[in-house]
Amino acid sequence: MLLAGMVIGQGCRKSGYLDAKPSTQLFVPTTLDDFQAMLDKDNVMNETPVLGELASDNYYLTNTLWLGLTTKEHNAYIWAADTYQGQGSVVDWNEPYQQVFNANVVLDAIDKVPVTAANGQQWNALKGAAYFMRGYAFYNLAQVFAPVYDSATAATDLGIPLRLTPGVDAPSVRASVKETYEQVISDITNANALLPAAIVAANRNRPCQPAAMALLARVSLSMRAYTKAGAYADSCLRRYNTLIDFSYAATLTGFVFSRLNNETFYQSRMYSGTGVLKAVSITGCIVDSTLFGSYDTSDLRRSMFYIINGNGFPNARANFTGFTLQSTTNLASAAVWSTNSPAPVKIGGQNTVTNPITGPQQFYRLKQ
Repeated sequence: MLLAGMVIGQGCRKSGYLDAKPSTQLFVPTTLDDFQAMLDKDNVMNETPVLGELASDNYYLTNTLWLGLTTKEHNAYIWAADTYQGQGSVVDWNEPYQQVFNANVVLDAIDKVPVTAANGQQWNALKGAAYFMRGYAFYNLAQVFAPVYDSATAATDLGIPLRLTPGVDAPSVRASVKETYEQVISDITNANALLPAAIVAANRNRPCQPAAMALLARVSLSMRAYTKAGAYADSCLRRYNTLIDFSYAATLTGFVFSRLNNETFYQSRMYSGTGVLKAVSITGCIVDSTLFGSYDTSDLRRSMFYIINGNGFPNARANFTGFTLQSTTNLASAAVWSTNSPAPVKIGGQNTVTNPITGPQQFYRLKQ
């Protein structure tokens, strides 16, 4: 009877109940400092899904390690039809949409703050960051929960829900893959027009123009738009092209890539809640032999990225964030170099690489 009374009582106050703010909106940000605090929450805003790497062929597992994995890890490794088997909390889905929600809150509220000579730079940077983070979240979701982009079928292939407002009562409807990528590109392009041109070394969790160009290059690669990828990568590298001197770093005892190393112009990392991607701490997670063998024995990256364990197999060293995860999703200049120089692509039946008409000279070599 008490339960029935409670339900009836709530039914009588339906209007008031619907007017109440959901718990996620009890705190309503209204100032630029509020917006900055929301976007600076890097344990939410700067993390990316791990499911794609769990299902990749960059490594293989010993049977003993595989048998001891969680349900998601166990199933992702073998590409099982039902990865989660009824598990309710899907962090690879929930976390990016939390990022989308936070970005939408900022985008919805920031236009209510007047732009002045005193706050204009911060206002632009914050709105640009919100666009960037939403586009980055949508892109990461598409890599895990949508089909690979195919221009022939993208208009009809199902993509992901594109939440563009902070309202929690709006229905979620899956967009097409084409619409998904169009939204990603739109968000990043809008971000690039507002973000600062220079990197703030102490705040590499905040996006900048080089990061936007790098992300557009990565998105273009995913769309197989290789000419655009090269152009965006070139634009990125004209803005920032610092690399770590591996010949010096290799001489340092106990060298670890720090979270804010000089190659990083936007710092993000994979979720840490996995028992697989623990680099040197788990010898049963072994780097794929083909991947490891692709590095020449004189290539300093071979010893900087990997270590031979006690059983004679290669493990990944600690990653760019300075923690013990195997991989990083940093948009760093080293990654962009590989984008800028892919194998030649066929354009009009010819193997082609493209140089910009203007700008500094570029060098190429053939190595057997």
